[in-house]
Amino acid sequence: MLNVGSGDFSLIAESVLEFTEFARTPERREEWFAEQDANAAAVLGLVPGPGQCIGFYPPVVSAECDGLNSAYVTDLYDNVGWLGDMHRQIATLPDGAKVEIVVLPPKNNS
Repeated sequence: MLNVGSGDFSLIAESVLEFTEFARTPERREEWFAEQDANAAAVLGLVPGPGQCIGFYPPVVSAECDGLNSAYVTDLYDNVGWLGDMHRQIATLPDGAKVEIVVLPPKNNS
């Protein structure tokens, strides 16, 4: 599981069968999928389609993130990519460190 708030990655099941068994419990669904938050987001019209997720800007790792008020539907792979890059850049900083987020335009691959 990738925790986008902390940047931590952890194994949550040894097999698909074990994952399916665990996912039947409300506690695991809440821990893994933030089920209550996802339901609240859906009420606000934030319903990701295939290949999408709910992103946050400012990101949840920052003190400025305002929960669902910072939420938007975005491309899953773009979101995970920039979050991974951001976590790599801040990995050595102490908790509470001040950072400035600079968003650069995408590179032209043509």
